[in-house]
Amino acid sequence: MGMITDPVLARRVDRIRRASTTGVLALAVGGFSMSYGSLHGLALAEGVPASLAWLWPLIVDGFIVVASLAVLHAVLERRSSVYPWCLVLVFSAISVGFNVLHAAPTPVARLVGAVPPLALVLSFE
Repeated sequence: MGMITDPVLARRVDRIRRASTTGVLALAVGGFSMSYGSLHGLALAEGVPASLAWLWPLIVDGFIVVASLAVLHAVLERRSSVYPWCLVLVFSAISVGFNVLHAAPTPVARLVGAVPPLALVLSFE
């Protein structure tokens, strides 16, 4: 896409870009926060000591964020993004799976468990 020369249009595009960036950040933070609670609870329930259980969600969902940034970095440098994409997909599946596993055994509860990590991933991508 070429450079926008109309100053009014340029301001509008800039506002849209800022609004979408804010939305991505809000969805990523919200998805991470809700997923964190489920993953933390699962780690505690599975016997991970409380002093370490807080790390489990950071490892799982934090890795999604890091791998997503690696995808962006590869694209910006015009390198292959296949490997970081695979990492995003694997850790996203792990996060969704564990969130669903931790949810109450009803379809709605499982859907509620699946949405936060999906929102985290999809907001970035």
